[in-house]
Amino acid sequence: HEVPPLLETAILNWSGRGSAYLGKVLMLQVTRPQARDAILNSAAFQPLVAGHLPPDWFFIREDKLADTKRLLRDLGFSLRDGYQSPEVDGTHMTNPEQKPRTRKRARP
Repeated sequence: HEVPPLLETAILNWSGRGSAYLGKVLMLQVTRPQARDAILNSAAFQPLVAGHLPPDWFFIREDKLADTKRLLRDLGFSLRDGYQSPEVDGTHMTNPEQKPRTRKRARP
């Protein structure tokens, strides 16, 4: 019999080979492709961004949150708390303390 993948992972972890990160992260969502590409290629954003999760997400360095907000506002972005689905055009800063908002659908 084949060992289930999750059990194999547990055995490897028990032998000291595995680690994981679990914690809060600051993320910036940019859904407009042109704006997203500009941030990816911007020297001004390089010291602020800890990583990119394609297509729409950027990890923001915790100690650079204020600088990131300032730069985004200076560039004309509107910052909102809460996750927006990718079909919404714009840029959004997520707040890890706030639950995502859900939209109520109109009744027919």
